[in-house]
Amino acid sequence: MQSADRPSLNRLAFSATTHCLTGCSIGEVLGMVIGTALGWGNWPTVVLSTVLAFVFGYLLTLLPLLRAGVAFGVSFERRKERRKGDRLLFLRLGLDHCRV
Repeated sequence: MQSADRPSLNRLAFSATTHCLTGCSIGEVLGMVIGTALGWGNWPTVVLSTVLAFVFGYLLTLLPLLRAGVAFGVSFERRKERRKGDRLLFLRLGLDHCRV
């Protein structure tokens, strides 16, 4: 049974996903801005952008999970289970940026 103070699982999943996408977007744009401002070449800028996308994506994904009362360890373990998918995403992001 759903308690009144806890969001539904679908709502929580949607919120975590939108936070993840927002974090990834923030990290990518911030990485490109920093790399361009520092006058870096394409590869260092792409690496910085991708790393920041992952960091911001992970951090913002955890926010709705922690707010919903999911323990930090459980939240982090769920994300660690997706390592293979994250590696593929890392590769895709890198390849997308190389088409500049």
